[in-house]
Amino acid sequence: MKSIFLILAGAVFCLTQCDTQAAQITCAGVLGNSGEQGQTLVRFGPVPANGLGTVYDETGSLWDRGGDGVLNRYALDGRLLATYKIPASHVDANDRIIRLGNNMVLDIAGKLYKLPLDAAPGTAATPFGVQADMMSFGSVDGSIAIAVLSQDRKSWTVSLFDPETKQTTPLIDGPLASVQEIELMPDKGVVVQFDGKLHLFRNGKEVTEGWPRSGPGGRLQWLEGYWYGSMWHGTIRRFNADMEPDPGVVLGGGSGSFIGHVDGNTEIEACSNFNSFGGSARCSFARAWESTGRGGCGTTPATGTGTTARRASCTIAPAADRAGTRRESASS
Repeated sequence: MKSIFLILAGAVFCLTQCDTQAAQITCAGVLGNSGEQGQTLVRFGPVPANGLGTVYDETGSLWDRGGDGVLNRYALDGRLLATYKIPASHVDANDRIIRLGNNMVLDIAGKLYKLPLDAAPGTAATPFGVQADMMSFGSVDGSIAIAVLSQDRKSWTVSLFDPETKQTTPLIDGPLASVQEIELMPDKGVVVQFDGKLHLFRNGKEVTEGWPRSGPGGRLQWLEGYWYGSMWHGTIRRFNADMEPDPGVVLGGGSGSFIGHVDGNTEIEACSNFNSFGGSARCSFARAWESTGRGGCGTTPATGTGTTARRASCTIAPAADRAGTRRESASS
């Protein structure tokens, strides 16, 4: 009974002290690499949204969505450099961002937008007036591949889009019944995922010799001679130009099945995309699945003015240097 009384007395004392001293509490900074404080502190919009996948520009900054309707620009040391306005997206599984020349090109809610690299903070992305239910990460001569779902939602067309002229050119003769992923190759061939396989099309026709093939995973991307893809449990796989494992799994635990337990890094769940950093491929895990906490960082980003967000990335060295090894670094 005496110990209970002492606990209650301590609680009352604490409440009294908190009431009288709360005004003296000041923020001295943020734990982790979240942009220090003040204007450089990373802030997300009030509504969570999946990351678009990061873009790395020649100034050394990273771009990605910071909540629904918000595009953030970060320094590599985690500081928030600028915030821009982009359209809100309520169905964002296929939303993504790429850089073409001096512009960011965004595919959001099935429509294309652009934002100049030198746009002033607060600038809103402008629409191209072009439908694109899916966009490739890859580009050739300033053009990208886009896939458009028909109005009756029964077929897809895949085309080459030139942002300068706003013209589209068919990449595949005739519609497809299903499209899950598209990626443009350097020779303007296009790889399309449907029916659980990757299909190659060149000059409008499907290549049947040696195709279709199995791919490395979701968010398919061609980067500097390799195919990259993401799988759950933080798994990244790399395939060579012939779509063969090279070496296969380079990060994560999704390398096979067995009876047992594998420790997982809960901050790294699903990769959004890859960027090249001086001969290494860096993958971005900046995804938040609605408000469930499932995502690349394992938590839903904090939202609202004055709150912080976290993102993670990892660097995958070339196979000749560190095949199968792992390095991790915080991006913001």
